[in-house]
Amino acid sequence: MTVVAVVVVVAGCAAEPRPIEPEASASASATLAVPVVPVAAGENTPEGAEAFLHYYIEVINYASHTGDTGPLQQASTPDCTGCQDYVNHFNEWDARGGSTTDGDWSISEIEQVPHATDAAWVVTLHLAAGFYIESKGAERKRFEASDEEVTFVARFTNGGWQMAQLLAGRQL
Repeated sequence: MTVVAVVVVVAGCAAEPRPIEPEASASASATLAVPVVPVAAGENTPEGAEAFLHYYIEVINYASHTGDTGPLQQASTPDCTGCQDYVNHFNEWDARGGSTTDGDWSISEIEQVPHATDAAWVVTLHLAAGFYIESKGAERKRFEASDEEVTFVARFTNGGWQMAQLLAGRQL
């Protein structure tokens, strides 16, 4: 599984990277709850954009475990190619009967970067070790933990944030 770096652009100056406490990993479950958009993510502020970024990571984890890409599509602009690549991947994975256990993304470091119009960050994502099944009836396989740098760009539109770009590596 390849992890793509995601960056969310927030108005303002670049900041030094800062460590983020790891978030607990949720295992795949039939009762996994749909992530809820935090109230702060409705604010057109750097804090609101960062709250949205954390929510977006939760939505990616949710889609990877459940195959339900509705929340991921709603949290992404229609022209976000990197976002749509993940939607397509999770839809294809689910159609084949594929599944994952553990292996959640978490933010280990975040750096706000300047962007002309949107909120942006370069983020170091940690992918926890886990297991996957490529298709129904296939052998269960393990994947190792890894860290990837991703650029996320979020846009405030219609009273809320949406991911506008999801790019591997440091792209801004």
